[in-house]
Amino acid sequence: MLTANSYGDTAMPSQVSSALRSRSTASCERRSRKQATSWRWPILAVVLGLFAHQEALAQITGSALERLEVSGVPTLDPPFDPLVQRSSFEADVPLNVDEVTVTATAKTGWEVTSYDPPDRDGASNNGHQSNLAEGPNTIRVRVTEEDGSPTRTYTITVTRTTTPGAPRSLRATPNHDVSGLVNLEWTAPSSDGGMEIIRY
Repeated sequence: MLTANSYGDTAMPSQVSSALRSRSTASCERRSRKQATSWRWPILAVVLGLFAHQEALAQITGSALERLEVSGVPTLDPPFDPLVQRSSFEADVPLNVDEVTVTATAKTGWEVTSYDPPDRDGASNNGHQSNLAEGPNTIRVRVTEEDGSPTRTYTITVTRTTTPGAPRSLRATPNHDVSGLVNLEWTAPSSDGGMEIIRY
């Protein structure tokens, strides 16, 4: 039975009103799930597209070299990565190293065309040998596409530590505890040659 309120409107039975509310709630839930599903696929497509773009970008901007190493140097600074195009590297070697061998291997479609300075021994089957002076030494590797263009240059700065300076303010005083001996005192050199001095 329907009843009228004070404004003349007809009120619905509580059972009908409850059923309509349930139906409306279910409809909203279905719309919400549908909207969530409709958003999920574009987001997934964007994520997959970013991964594909990243791989393509790595192929375009990656190094023309598959390998770049310097003898006696475990890791260049920054580390060489064939997927990342970097053109400048650094390495440090001790004073007793007066020569290094640079090994550069080009990727497919590229060719190592020259080194600067030229190879010390003139042989091409044992890497590129380069003499080192004390201090920084620059070695350049030029790589060219097989069709002749473009050319990329990779620069390695190998720093060979220099000879330490002489001790300063050297002073000898008699040793009063042991006859015939003297005590030596000095100030450390102004330059350690790039490496810690562990013995005099």
